[in-house]
Amino acid sequence: MNIDDYLISRGIAPDAVYRFDLSFNPIANALVIPAHHSNGDWVGDLFRYIPEDASPRYRWIRGHPWLFNAQGVSHPSVDLVIVTEGQIDSMTAWDALGRAGERRKSSLVECAEACGLPGSSAWRRDYAALLEGKRVIVLADGDDAGKAMLRSIERDLEGLTSFVMPSGTDVNDYARGHSRLELRRLIESFARVAGPVRLKPEERSQRVGGYLGDLVVPILLEAGIDVRCSEIPQRWASIKCPLPGHDDRNASATIAPDGRAVFCPVCKNEMGGNLFRANALRKLLGVRRIA
Repeated sequence: MNIDDYLISRGIAPDAVYRFDLSFNPIANALVIPAHHSNGDWVGDLFRYIPEDASPRYRWIRGHPWLFNAQGVSHPSVDLVIVTEGQIDSMTAWDALGRAGERRKSSLVECAEACGLPGSSAWRRDYAALLEGKRVIVLADGDDAGKAMLRSIERDLEGLTSFVMPSGTDVNDYARGHSRLELRRLIESFARVAGPVRLKPEERSQRVGGYLGDLVVPILLEAGIDVRCSEIPQRWASIKCPLPGHDDRNASATIAPDGRAVFCPVCKNEMGGNLFRANALRKLLGVRRIA
């Protein structure tokens, strides 16, 4: 199966190959899905293995997880954003919106884009800043993880329009079970009532610096830690501060309320304040360095 055949099997037009710079790795038998910052800079590459029985089905090969199509949704001309869980669902929503010519026939979706979170627990306040002032429709998966994702987004954005897919299904399932046109009509029905979202005030305890946003969060994600958790998972309870002289005091690290910062109780410093500390944290978490 080649890349076009795979996309067609998922109900996505091959146009997505060019729109999202997709490629195919024949050795791994995987679709390669790149992620970019809002300025277009490359962030990482995700492998989506073609066999449905592959385990895992998704794996970040290079770089780190990031919002899919961040550069598309952050464009000034975009006023409507569809947020989904995962890259395939995002491409499905984008495809349902139609080509430029089709979109001009409907003012509801003429300036619309879709983006996908790199996992149900991977929401970050950084993403909220990209969406502020736009109309936002969240299409959440019809399961507990999807509902939890929606709650995470609601903590940072006011005025969201949302819809939880039927139980046990996601956006791609809906499009294949109904039709691309039906998914478009569903989106248009919510676009009629959607208004601009506002960024909620950030709690003082959740404010973090640029270093933490750039370094610590990706490491926690790679380690499988929910960046929104309020307590450090039990299996990481013995994390020690990587600063010289602090790792022998048997002082377990603590995680900030939003899960974005790791603090040393001895020196009260944020672990990850520079690249050296970030790499040390990566080592302590058992996450290998990815070039």
